[in-house]
Amino acid sequence: MNGELLETRDVVCNWTLYQITECYCSRAGWITSCYDCNTYYQYEWVCSGSYSGGGGGGGGSTPPSSDSDPDDNINPIEALISPIFECLYNEFMKGNYSLFNQTIGVFKDLTNYQLNFKPGSIYDHTSWWYDGSNICNIDIYLDLNQSPINMADAILHEGIHAAMSLYLVDDGIPTGLNTVQYLQYYKTYSGYRDYADHVFIGDFYIKPIARVLRQLDSNRLPEYKYYGIVYEGIERAVEAAGVTRLVDEYSQYKSYNNEARQNSRICDGSNY
Repeated sequence: MNGELLETRDVVCNWTLYQITECYCSRAGWITSCYDCNTYYQYEWVCSGSYSGGGGGGGGSTPPSSDSDPDDNINPIEALISPIFECLYNEFMKGNYSLFNQTIGVFKDLTNYQLNFKPGSIYDHTSWWYDGSNICNIDIYLDLNQSPINMADAILHEGIHAAMSLYLVDDGIPTGLNTVQYLQYYKTYSGYRDYADHVFIGDFYIKPIARVLRQLDSNRLPEYKYYGIVYEGIERAVEAAGVTRLVDEYSQYKSYNNEARQNSRICDGSNY
């Protein structure tokens, strides 16, 4: 399914909609059995043009002015059609959030890796592939129609997936995350990353992500009232993996989600 040209500011994008099904598969002899399948829809965008916000832009696929180093290997341009993403990206790139610096920020200093933000479907996710120049591209797909607090959570959540992809490609690259522990999760779930990554996030990063959300929200609410927002991003996977301790610990905090979303100060135009 192909979409019409979309023009926002000076960036022109053309999109194609794909249906993707991912399954956990195992092989016994010549027989391959697949189960626990998830189907989602993904938009593939190709954008060109210039970005003129935040103090001006240039021709071609010029990143925003906050992305001052053109060789930092982080490419946000396709997602900049969203003012909310633009606001969050500019704020995170200031370098004041250690979790962002330890995940997405790592790509700034790499030479053979490229991190790309792309518009996606309602299912935020991360994938990686090699191009013809043998550059490893890691793509973060985001639903650009979600609320600022949910998009902030998604950027941090998918940043962890991206850092773990980087680790699996080259374990010599320091990411600042608990990679030794992650490898144990990866082995426990036989390389099935839907379980390994999300249980890992549940055990180590619900509270750090919530802490960043609170900071972005001008410390409006106690930290625990942001736990439910973060937990929603891993809920399906940890329930499917049968990790009841995480369900028991964090599902109760979902009762605060509406309060966290309502009157949020994240990227409301007055703080950033």
